[in-house]
Amino acid sequence: MTSDPLLQSTSVVILDEVDERTLATDLLLGLLRDITLQRPCFRLVVMTSPGFRQRMVDYLGAVVTVVDIPGREELPSVVYRPIVSHDHVMAACHMVLDVHRRNDPGDVLVFLASDEEVLHCCSTLRTESMSLSPRLGILLPLPLTTNAGNGVQSVYEAESAGERRAYLSSSLAERSFSLPGIRYVIDTGREVQSVSITAVGSYINTFMR
Repeated sequence: MTSDPLLQSTSVVILDEVDERTLATDLLLGLLRDITLQRPCFRLVVMTSPGFRQRMVDYLGAVVTVVDIPGREELPSVVYRPIVSHDHVMAACHMVLDVHRRNDPGDVLVFLASDEEVLHCCSTLRTESMSLSPRLGILLPLPLTTNAGNGVQSVYEAESAGERRAYLSSSLAERSFSLPGIRYVIDTGREVQSVSITAVGSYINTFMR
């Protein structure tokens, strides 16, 4: 936008998950709104959760076209596990193994704090699954990291009969993938965020709950 402030070479811009507000997305939304006022032919598509919709309509103006995309009618069941271990990575691994031992159908999606935790959990599950009964079928852990590259193509390959996939993702990577067949979601409730230290003019990464 520095060389082309009005995006004259662009006709449509799509912003996804604007309700996941950050400083960068808020600034970008403001700049794009100004462009829509100056270029009537420019189209801005904003995707957000239903609870954030009215705020976006009020911000963007009265000429906004609202399109509702219905979601699943079946509401998920939420279960909070008591904290019995300070090692949340191992706790998540044990929950995946518990799900697999129940032998109910469906894949598992696990949210961890960082790519390092994703790889650690993947290694643990591969080791532990070797001692499980063959009648339970194959437990296949698949790491989804920010630098997965071409390796992520395995996510979209057809599953083998009797196979259960455990997708392991960090909060940074969670918005990069659309996964079919998920029945169980395990969220450790942690993520790594950059915190500004104004006194020294630098940033540090810290765990947030």
